[in-house]
Amino acid sequence: MGCLPGDINEDGLLDIVVYYWGRTPVAFIRKAAPLSADAFSAVEIAPKFERWFTNAATFADLDGDTHADLIFGNYFADGADILNPNSTEPQHMQDSMSRAYNGGEKHIFLWQPAINADAPPAHFQEVQGLFDEQINRGWALGIGAADLDGDALPELYFANDFGPDRLMHNRSTPGKLSFARLDGVKTFTTPNSKVLGRDSYKGMSVDFGDINEDGLLDIFVSNIAEEYALEESHFAYVSTGETEKMKTGVAPYRDESESLGLSRSGWGWETRFGDFDNDGTLEALQATGFIRGEKNRWPELHELAMGNDFMVHLPAAWANYQPGDEMSGHGHNPFYVRAADGRFYDLAASLGLGDTQISRGITTADVDGDGDLDFAVANQWEPSYFFRNDSTNQHASLSLAVRWSEPPRPNAA
Repeated sequence: MGCLPGDINEDGLLDIVVYYWGRTPVAFIRKAAPLSADAFSAVEIAPKFERWFTNAATFADLDGDTHADLIFGNYFADGADILNPNSTEPQHMQDSMSRAYNGGEKHIFLWQPAINADAPPAHFQEVQGLFDEQINRGWALGIGAADLDGDALPELYFANDFGPDRLMHNRSTPGKLSFARLDGVKTFTTPNSKVLGRDSYKGMSVDFGDINEDGLLDIFVSNIAEEYALEESHFAYVSTGETEKMKTGVAPYRDESESLGLSRSGWGWETRFGDFDNDGTLEALQATGFIRGEKNRWPELHELAMGNDFMVHLPAAWANYQPGDEMSGHGHNPFYVRAADGRFYDLAASLGLGDTQISRGITTADVDGDGDLDFAVANQWEPSYFFRNDSTNQHASLSLAVRWSEPPRPNAA
């Protein structure tokens, strides 16, 4: 389902964590050898093999001990047998379209020092009991980690399908994890689903960036937001600057997606911020689309979504989708650019990026080392693409040459 690169055993070489549907994640540890299949060795991360259905993962130093920890979010319930066509075990979908808490679990692994020379090259210990049942078993499609209050500890955002997303305030200390749920404040004119932590939407992905340029990170979340297609809204949670309220359980954010022009596009998946012309103002990208065909199957999904939640968890209540069926299959991936009026506008077609794609993932990096961001799009059932940024008349980029000097160590005596 995804790959997560990072130096997990801290030897200076880039390793890869791969997560799946049907099993627990695996760390592929890079050895000091020419790049090839033999340059990696597989190491199990979880202490025992289980059927997990992992949709999201990220690295973050959660407890402030300077070592990166691992966070996984699972979708279907841990141990489900949905990939086995011969299974006789009853299988279940979500138990609600708006308040589903029967999904897979959140799994957090703290980095551990090697106990002895025979210890695995990448050792993590799972910490359990951090979240209540509703937080732990939301149907996770995206996980984000970012320091939102400036205390050098990253908060966690869980983008959950079929129910409320969760923002967790990090109150950890080295070796001891602690999180508190944050909820937004509802006003007389605020719909429930526009209040952080109270939505009923289909959270797909999350990214962070300073939209209003106040020095604090804001939050951009993809949902399903296509006209006549379970139209919800994407979220652009803009910080109010009142970070001290996080200590009292309040999420100091307002959704401004409508006024910013970021509220609607299509069936959203991955979302990414990036400054693609180096002018100091962020652009935003989204991966969109579901299945392409000729027969519109939205009526059947609408009927299910408006029905009684008692029926939703039954696989037999869902339509039997076949090749040729269509749901959100003829859109394009938006490329939002901010104008002088403060709104974002989708310029994908003007930039030559308006082709129809059924996309799931987006990643950004300066691949060719010319000082600007490039990006790649992962598509389902069709070729994926890499887009090289050849923009001209750009602002200068900032290049840093990083040096590290090992501080002198005190005598052992």
